[in-house]
Amino acid sequence: ENVELRRQMKSRNDNARQLVSQKDKEIAALEANLRQMSADIERREADLEFKAKNSEEYQFIQLAKNQARRDTQVKTLEKRVAELEQDLEAKAAELEQVVAHGVSDVSGRSSPAAGIANSEYLRNV
Repeated sequence: ENVELRRQMKSRNDNARQLVSQKDKEIAALEANLRQMSADIERREADLEFKAKNSEEYQFIQLAKNQARRDTQVKTLEKRVAELEQDLEAKAAELEQVVAHGVSDVSGRSSPAAGIANSEYLRNV
C-alpha cells in the first residue's frame, strides 16, 4: 500500500511537471509571437511615417507652414517700416520747424556774414 501511494504520488508529480513544462512552452511561444508582432508593428509604423513624410499632402502642409511663417515675418517687418516712416516724417517736420526758426533768427540779425553762412547751410540740407 505504501509503495502504491508512492507510485501514485510520483505519477501525479510527473503529470504536474509535464503540465508545467507544457505551459512553459506555450508561454515561451506566446512571448516569441508577441515580440514578432511588436517588431512587425514598429516596422509598419516606420513605413507609414516614411510614406506620410514623402507624400504630396505632407509636403504641401510643410510648404503651407513655411509660407505662414514668412507671412508673419513680412507683416512684422511692414509694421516696423510703417513705424519708422512715421518717425521719419515727424523728425522731418521737426527739422523744418528748426530750420524755419533758424532762418527767422538769422534774418533778424544785422550781420550779413551770418545770413550767408545760414543760406549755405540750408542749400546743403
